[in-house]
Amino acid sequence: MKPFLSRAFVMSIALCALVFVRSTMARADDPLPGDSVYHLGSTWTRQDGTQIKLAQFAGRPQVVAMIYTSCRTTCPTTISALQRIERALPEKQRGRVGFVLVSFDPARDTPPVLARLAGERKLDPARWTLLRGDDSAVRGLAVVLGFHYRKAANGDFIHDSIITLLDERGVARERTTDLNVDPVIFLRALR
Repeated sequence: MKPFLSRAFVMSIALCALVFVRSTMARADDPLPGDSVYHLGSTWTRQDGTQIKLAQFAGRPQVVAMIYTSCRTTCPTTISALQRIERALPEKQRGRVGFVLVSFDPARDTPPVLARLAGERKLDPARWTLLRGDDSAVRGLAVVLGFHYRKAANGDFIHDSIITLLDERGVARERTTDLNVDPVIFLRALR
């Protein structure tokens, strides 16, 4: 069954809504553009249990993907794709790029569960942040990133696989659904 609205149409509406909301709240001293993801005001919890706002990622590019930790197929492949991008970065540039995994299963993906995943996958906490938020925060970010998911009857999720590169101001600069993505695409966008 085809969705009623195309993904591109929904993404356009979400970005327009974000720009409209931001334009009505803009301040002269605000360094972020109106289409920055960092204007989402939700609070998130990191894998170490600390609270964070997305705006705290401003200042360096972030490679972002939405996952859930009990996924046995697509999400591990998504994490591997991000790790390939990280390994492809020149050593000097690695510390200047962050990697963010956002859970869309906040009921099960508690900070200890996220921390365990980070340890199992050897994700360097200096570069990698795993986040969980409430349902509203997760849905808001998913809309802005154009990410679709829904819970299946068995408790698993049917979901997209999207990797997004945000620039240092939180604007999407590159996006792919190809989990075999050539890291060069992201390296080029980072320059």
